[in-house]
Amino acid sequence: MTEAEQDADQGPVVQRALLVDALVRLRRESGRTQKQVSESLDWSQAKIIRIEGGKQSISRTDLEAMLRLYGAGEGETARRLVELNRYAGREGWWGRYRAEGVPADDLRMVGYEAGASLIRQAQNAFVPALLQTPEYTEAVIGLFRRGTDGADAAVALCRERQDRLGEGGRAPRRIHVLDEAVIRRRVGANEDPGIMPAQLRRLVAEAARDEVDIRVVPFGRGSHPGMRGPMTLLSFEGPLDDVLYLEGAGGADLVEDGETIAEYDRAFDELLTEHALGERESVALIEEAAVRMEG
Repeated sequence: MTEAEQDADQGPVVQRALLVDALVRLRRESGRTQKQVSESLDWSQAKIIRIEGGKQSISRTDLEAMLRLYGAGEGETARRLVELNRYAGREGWWGRYRAEGVPADDLRMVGYEAGASLIRQAQNAFVPALLQTPEYTEAVIGLFRRGTDGADAAVALCRERQDRLGEGGRAPRRIHVLDEAVIRRRVGANEDPGIMPAQLRRLVAEAARDEVDIRVVPFGRGSHPGMRGPMTLLSFEGPLDDVLYLEGAGGADLVEDGETIAEYDRAFDELLTEHALGERESVALIEEAAVRMEG
């Protein structure tokens, strides 16, 4: 399998990010600024900015012109990037949810998630979407979006994310750190008191998988970095930097700023190593919570 074919397995969002990363690196290695490139190719500087920001697709003709200017118009690098650009132009399976009202940043996050090799999440209120039962998902969506555009699509998207995770044999390593409130709050109890016990049993089953690590931060550990709000850190094979996804009452944001990501990376590491229980202790606590709810 060629390097480009391996890149193709990561999905079009990651493929475009890899392409952009390579183009920025080649431009800098050539000693050119964005303005100099735009003048040499007789393009607007805004076009270069959009391309390097991942906001504009690149035709094969334009890509080959950029590569020639950077002194990389021939050879394996050129072949790989041309092929990568072809893959990056495809629509990911999640694209059809755009017309159903799912926010663009949410869909970009799903695209990055599809190509991630490591997913690290911290949640202080709800079970992470990748671990939810269908009934739990419907209860959570109903709290905030019942009767609104995109509610049904959000539920369907959650289920499809779970079904497709690891598609093509690329199952990512996953670490989920949950505040104890996540496993104690009986989400959906007014609709069906069995929703939360079943959800806890699902967590126990997921934790038994080799690629999944579920940890709980007990109330007795006091305050901790996860209290700032839900966070998801996505890491990738290859040269791409991590991506950060933050959820809040006002919506969600996809963050690609290096300094901010480094701050949250340190916070997650502290949360995992200094506040969370070990794997066995965490599963035991979840099982105990399930027994109490079932009693």
